[in-house]
Amino acid sequence: MRSNFGHRSFCIIRGLKNYGHYRNYGYWGMSDYSEHRDTISVTPHLIAELIRWSHRQDWAPERCKSDVRLEMDNEVAKTFVGH
Repeated sequence: MRSNFGHRSFCIIRGLKNYGHYRNYGYWGMSDYSEHRDTISVTPHLIAELIRWSHRQDWAPERCKSDVRLEMDNEVAKTFVGH
């Protein structure tokens, strides 16, 4: 079976991070903790906005033959959804 849509390239967005409560217990009390910088909710709306952003950064799965890697941090990602 073959895909009729593009070359099946992927867009990999790196840089988003979130700290699990139990895995990073105590991190919230540290002086360099910032809820805005260190936490993010990954929602369907955010995923859709990241895909749109990826297209504006010239990722086009219908013509890209190799994967694209983009960098993004929590603070910038939150601007897409108005946080």
